[in-house]
Amino acid sequence: MLLYRQRRKIIRYFRLMQVLVKTFFTPVNEKTIFFDTSEIAINRYLYCFLKMFQLEGYTVYITLDIKTANILCNTKGEFKYASWLISEKVIKFGMPSSAILEISKDRLSNAYYNQNKQGYRVPVCCYPWFYTNMSGFSNMELKENRKNSVFMSGNIDPRYYDSISDTPIFRKLPSRKKTADFLRNISYFYPVKNNEELNSFLNNSIDNKVIIIDSSQDFRIELETLPFILQKFLFYLALPGIVVPQSHNLPEAMLFGCIPIIHKEYAELLDPPLESFKNAIVFNSLGELKTIIEQAFELNDSEVKQIRQNVLEYYKKYLSPEAVVEKVLQGPERIFIQAERVSLIELTNNV
Repeated sequence: MLLYRQRRKIIRYFRLMQVLVKTFFTPVNEKTIFFDTSEIAINRYLYCFLKMFQLEGYTVYITLDIKTANILCNTKGEFKYASWLISEKVIKFGMPSSAILEISKDRLSNAYYNQNKQGYRVPVCCYPWFYTNMSGFSNMELKENRKNSVFMSGNIDPRYYDSISDTPIFRKLPSRKKTADFLRNISYFYPVKNNEELNSFLNNSIDNKVIIIDSSQDFRIELETLPFILQKFLFYLALPGIVVPQSHNLPEAMLFGCIPIIHKEYAELLDPPLESFKNAIVFNSLGELKTIIEQAFELNDSEVKQIRQNVLEYYKKYLSPEAVVEKVLQGPERIFIQAERVSLIELTNNV
């Protein structure tokens, strides 16, 4: 047992030295910012949050301890996204000699859903890959000529995506699986089982359809291709995640000019909330979804153009890296970062 403990201790300190050496080569920019991350989850959401500062020209400093070092050295599963903080030279460790802003540990929290706690809630973020490649998207000219149809692509495996309404605060929100099953039984659902069928739809005159691609059953659209597919649809069905509503497909769709079709409970989690027929199409229940999609299909060109413009403005003003960094620099008392199950545990512990 003693030998095992010594071995574990050696491994932990080896990882600590490993991340210190790797971050030694992270360039130091004129603008620096410090976050004490010692008491929050090291996950994909933290990666996205800190990556935004790098995209805006900052060198990001964080605290370093053995727990953080172990996570940052893990390149498998969900932990791999946090490890990108090292491989992409996003962070350095320790307190910088000077910083534009220093955020102490008591100002960072994963208590994202505790509504009695005031502060800035970092909005739903794109999949981490998009921030790694953001420079290629920021100046992309978006297509205006699009299918007047609804698109969604993602995992709908019922083992993961059929129980969000079991969480008390989201009990009114139909799961990704239930919503997809409902739409598969309406007249304007259009089944697509492979890339060839998707391309055939995009290149023919068929329109006013709902296309849902279940990557666990049908096929997977490569991330490099997804931005170009999104630009061919006017509407995106923004379905909830596994245990919390926020899912990366919402800001991705808005980034590329799609109008989100979204449940009211999900829409109201954004700050400010998305508004129906202003910057989204919002439905209250599955019973209303069929009718509201039909109303979306009947929008004229000028109405669609205005809503799409509002969507793009919303993304730029509230969801973009520039917007998030600007909000943090205003010095909110507390900053809440999404951590899914950890955030729900924080909510339970504070009820």
